[in-house]
Amino acid sequence: MLTASQMFDFARFLWKHDPTFQQAIKRVIGYFLTDVEYYDPTHRAELKEEDIVSYRQVLEEQLNIKFALHQILQNYCLYGNVILSLLPPMERRLMCPNAKCRLIHPLAVVTSAENRGMFNFKYHAKGVRFEATCPTCNARGDWEAFDVPANYRKNVCLTIYNPYPL
Repeated sequence: MLTASQMFDFARFLWKHDPTFQQAIKRVIGYFLTDVEYYDPTHRAELKEEDIVSYRQVLEEQLNIKFALHQILQNYCLYGNVILSLLPPMERRLMCPNAKCRLIHPLAVVTSAENRGMFNFKYHAKGVRFEATCPTCNARGDWEAFDVPANYRKNVCLTIYNPYPL
């Protein structure tokens, strides 16, 4: 009886050393992958052209969905398993330490070259602290950091993990 690790080893061996096996898997996967179609699954209405453009920009340009699906199916055919994550983009923001002010700025604004002098920003890796001066109330101290969801149309990330145990 083979263990899971031995089965993974055998599948990996076949993939690396048998070009016929590798080519057959790639052709089968390629046969079933088609262009992405955009439609309303409820069939209540046609999708607007701007929605289609938006979906196409995210799926095809950012995620390269056809290539990603090819990798997903390849892992599934080879290992019988797929591990992936779709991470929404997040934006880090900083809040002024002064209880009366509580001004909030995106980290990108505080650390930008043109604003760095105004905020007198310093990052302390030890303790992960963001020290800055508030341009509104002139309070200096450690700013509170928090993350908020950003626009999903920017920098959404699809990660496909190798199911092969290390």
